[in-house]
Amino acid sequence: MKKKIIFFGVLFLILNYAQAQQTKTFDPKRDLDLVRMDKFVGTWEWKSKNTTYTLILKKWKAGDNFYVIAGWYRFIKDGKIVVDQLDNSNSIKHAGLTGTLTKENDSLNFSFKDLTRKELRHGTLNFVNENPGKILFKLKSEKRRQSLSELGTKSGKLSAEKVPHDLNIILNKVE
Repeated sequence: MKKKIIFFGVLFLILNYAQAQQTKTFDPKRDLDLVRMDKFVGTWEWKSKNTTYTLILKKWKAGDNFYVIAGWYRFIKDGKIVVDQLDNSNSIKHAGLTGTLTKENDSLNFSFKDLTRKELRHGTLNFVNENPGKILFKLKSEKRRQSLSELGTKSGKLSAEKVPHDLNIILNKVE
C-alpha cells in the first residue's frame, strides 16, 4: 500500500512538471493587450488646407510574446511631399513610429523618427471621447532630442519644411 502511494505521488509530480513545461496558448493580459492594440490598426489621416498627415499603423510581433504598434507616415505641405514612408509599410526597419500601450487606458506611447529634423521624438495616441474613428496624435517638444545619427540611422539632407515641435492633431480613420 505504501509503495502504491509513493508510486502515485511520484507519477502526480511528474505529470504536473510536464504540464508546467508546456507553453500556454492563453495569456489573458497579452490577449487583452492584442485586442486593445487592434483598435489602433489602420490608416489615419488629418487634413487642413494644404497640409496632410497620413499614418498607417500595424500590430507587429517583436518577440515570442511581445507586440508593438509600428507606423509609417506621409507629411505633405503646400502640395509638396516632405516625407513619405507609406511605400515601406511592410518593413518594421523603416517604421517612423513604434509604440506600446499604457497600462491604465487605451493610450499608446510612441517614439517618432522625425525625418524632417533628423531627430527621435516621443508622443502619445489617444482616442477622442472613446470614439474608435478618431485619435489625438500628440507630439511633444522635448528639451533633449536625440539625433537619428546618434542612433545609427542613415538619413539624407534636412528638409526645408519641418514637422512642428508641438503637434496636436485629430486623425480620422480612413481604412
